[in-house]
Amino acid sequence: MTPLFERHSGSPTQRANEPMSSSELLKLAGDAAEFLESMGFTSVGRLKDGLVTLSAWRVVGGRHLTHVHVVDGSITSSQVLAQTCAAEFRVQHRIAPLMP
Repeated sequence: MTPLFERHSGSPTQRANEPMSSSELLKLAGDAAEFLESMGFTSVGRLKDGLVTLSAWRVVGGRHLTHVHVVDGSITSSQVLAQTCAAEFRVQHRIAPLMP
């Protein structure tokens, strides 16, 4: 029998080899958006044409900066997904870690 693991906070356990559905990915993205907002970003999870994305934006130095991360289920923790998206944002825009 395949071992079970917890996919992300608040979700039921599921077999490790089963991919996350679009609905589960969207829930994960929405939960991650909440973490990003607590970090000072404006953020939203979206599902369009079967693709789930997590978008984050913020004004830095008078510039409106944005980043979009495709949520594919490779990260199953909403908090880790938020931290990853924030790190990608900083790298993409070549800025130091953001403080809320």
